Amino acid sequence: NNPPSPAVVGLFAPPTLMNNTETLATVPWIVEHGADAYMQYGTEKSRGTKLWSCSGPVARPGVYELEMGYDLMEFLEGDLGGMLEGVGLKGIIPGGSSVPVLTPEECRGAKMDYEGLRARGSLVGSGGFIVIGDNASAVDCLLNLAHFYNHESCGQCTPCREGCGWIEQLVHKILSGKGTQGDLETILRVSDLMAGKTICALADAMAWPAVAFIKKYPQEFAALCAEPVDMGALAAAVGKVDHILPK
Repeated sequence: NNPPSPAVVGLFAPPTLMNNTETLATVPWIVEHGADAYMQYGTEKSRGTKLWSCSGPVARPGVYELEMGYDLMEFLEGDLGGMLEGVGLKGIIPGGSSVPVLTPEECRGAKMDYEGLRARGSLVGSGGFIVIGDNASAVDCLLNLAHFYNHESCGQCTPCREGCGWIEQLVHKILSGKGTQGDLETILRVSDLMAGKTICALADAMAWPAVAFIKKYPQEFAALCAEPVDMGALAAAVGKVDHILPK
């Protein structure tokens, strides 16, 4: 059983609409300095600052508080000290494991705010800034996420309960060298059947990475399949479900 929503039963049992620790942490500063002072940070539509928890093969991983609208590559190459020696950039998941991955090309010029990341096809999300090196397998990354979301699914909604497990099984099959083009297309179709069709957003959290990784690293998935993959047909299959990704 899921715990009650904080909006219904929160702090000391009354409804609690503001329950995010990061949000609460800004309150003392705003009370002391005023809302106008806080609004001087960020962009016109994305005010203030945001905490970004960075992990991956970078020189200085950690938690950083940045002004909204910060340049993504400046953050990676400056504040984080760049990639570790000998490791190139394969991609970045900017807002936690549930949001679509960005390729290096999509990262260049991207701004770290709500509008900027959505314009690149991803989201601010929780601010879990995951850097992926070029020595990592995109297929292995997706399997790691699928295993997590399959474990976390409460099982209440059929699309999520069945879909997360199905995707994990198929990605594991592909990674083991036994997958087919049909398996890739099944992952895409299942993702389409999951997104926006459950009570909470956990199904979307599995569907978005699944579609995004296959869309952006198709050659890595095809290379592990047991038979040749028609890349044109795979691209067409991606096109049919691309509508579920943030725009």
